[in-house]
Amino acid sequence: MDHIQAFGEFQKKDGYIFRKSAYLQWGEQTNSIGSFLLLNPGKAKPSNMKNMEGEIDGHYKVDTDLTMKQMVKLVEKIYQADKLNGRIYIYNLFSLRNPKNQEAIMHFEQLAEAKLIEPEEVLPSVEELQKHPWICCGWGISKEKKFKHLQKMKSLWQLRLQESGIRTFGKLHKNGTDYYHIKPQLVTDQELLIDELLNIYQMKYPV
Repeated sequence: MDHIQAFGEFQKKDGYIFRKSAYLQWGEQTNSIGSFLLLNPGKAKPSNMKNMEGEIDGHYKVDTDLTMKQMVKLVEKIYQADKLNGRIYIYNLFSLRNPKNQEAIMHFEQLAEAKLIEPEEVLPSVEELQKHPWICCGWGISKEKKFKHLQKMKSLWQLRLQESGIRTFGKLHKNGTDYYHIKPQLVTDQELLIDELLNIYQMKYPV
């Protein structure tokens, strides 16, 4: 991962940290070579966050986390290239940073219900999505209907993906709606899922 850098746009508000956008950078080019849609920003944080005081608002270099490393493995297998040049953009169903999924969802629901955040602000335009050659979905399979704001964001994203016509893939759950997270807990499963996602991509979009 030494040849790859990660960057993100962060904001601290009401004691919570939000990551508004993020990307992984290979080389110097700014063009998109792909994208991912996950649940929410997890552990990835500004590299110099421990030296920061007060508000966090801006664009920072990011410490890569294990989920990002999974992305890198998949991207480099898709392209089978010795030297990539471009960016992988990372989207989330919501922007609240928290590595504990259930806790993150509960806080997101509370903030959205109290109208302290606008959930739809993270939704990109059709035109933005059309700049990406593909998007890999892997937001996880938490499908409890009580999470109404999360369910709404899934529906809005699915509609936006259809409108954009972007190549979309992922390991779909049997419920036909949710996609398995790209980083399973077991290390052996992580390697297997990368190979499975590669096969899904190649079968859906053969060269």
